[in-house]
Amino acid sequence: MKILIEKEISAEVFMLMMEIGKATVRKDIISVVKLASENGGEVSPEILCQELLNDRPENVGRTILNRCCDERLMEWTDDGKSTRLTRDGEASAETGILYQAMRDIYEIVYFDKGLIPCLVGCKGTGQSEFSQKSSFKEYEVNSDIKNKLTQEISFTLPETKEFIKVFSIERKGVRSVIGKKIKVSYILSDEGHNELRLSGDVKGQYSDLEYSFHEGFKSILKSLGRNKDWDSKNGYLKVSFTDLTSDKERRNFIQDISEKKVVEDYFCEEALDKVTLKEVPVFPRTLEDAREWFVWLLKNEINDYLEEDQYQEYSEKIRQRFGRFAEDLEAPASKDLAEIIKRESAGKFPDKYWYLVAPGDLRRVAVKGRKITEVW
Repeated sequence: MKILIEKEISAEVFMLMMEIGKATVRKDIISVVKLASENGGEVSPEILCQELLNDRPENVGRTILNRCCDERLMEWTDDGKSTRLTRDGEASAETGILYQAMRDIYEIVYFDKGLIPCLVGCKGTGQSEFSQKSSFKEYEVNSDIKNKLTQEISFTLPETKEFIKVFSIERKGVRSVIGKKIKVSYILSDEGHNELRLSGDVKGQYSDLEYSFHEGFKSILKSLGRNKDWDSKNGYLKVSFTDLTSDKERRNFIQDISEKKVVEDYFCEEALDKVTLKEVPVFPRTLEDAREWFVWLLKNEINDYLEEDQYQEYSEKIRQRFGRFAEDLEAPASKDLAEIIKRESAGKFPDKYWYLVAPGDLRRVAVKGRKITEVW
């Protein structure tokens, strides 16, 4: 199964004085935080010199640890004798990535209503003062925005694929009265492959978002009023036969469900423009639906001539597809099914009619021929 989500969002644009870290590889510093991680989260200048610096003087180890503190990876203990890992340091020890700090006025693209990470774009301006563009107005950064930007471990920028972390934001900035229009297209698979694409004013894609297919599927079914139709034990949606609109759905026991303006509470705080559930397993809601579906398959799955015993095998194979309803389904006689096919073809004789009738006719002709031969 797949979930396809479409939504056009209007993201806010700010220019803020920030200190951010851009992901970089620094094997020398990473080796220090990994050493601390292996030693319970702490390391002293003495231990550092013994383990990594070939017993160089302790002041060399202290200088390196000060650099790690400057990069927010470590902090000195109260007694000043050793350093311990910060949250950022623990992350760097685990991932091998250092976020190197840079201070600038950044133009950021921000959306905090769910579906995508709140920081969509972040571009340094190299300016020392805020832009005087007519579209930008003075703005005081509220605590909600500040917390959402600084509490995340890192953000992936979809256009540049850069990994960044926001360390600090000054209180004063400017905000554009003109937002950015972004079209979001999100595909989630029950096999675990998720992909989100952005187009419009911001382009790019994500492939590592942590939305759960199963939680999203349940949320969407509930919003569509179909959650009671879902049989979680057997993994199918109960449907009426008339709900199925294509031969593919009836043959394969699957259905595509598409709805516009879906309001649900898992992916987004705002209404989604369109949601499509692809290839949802389906099953008859009632015995009457199963009977109608069963006869439809008997009529439409015939692709060759069937002797009576072959017809019995054919109908039994189809009957078994209906699980708990199977024992209550009875196939019509082949000649009766042929008459149904003819009647639904406005009196014409399609191939499927002859697949059922011709073997019997030929058998009767053969028997009659033998009797004539016996008389002579």
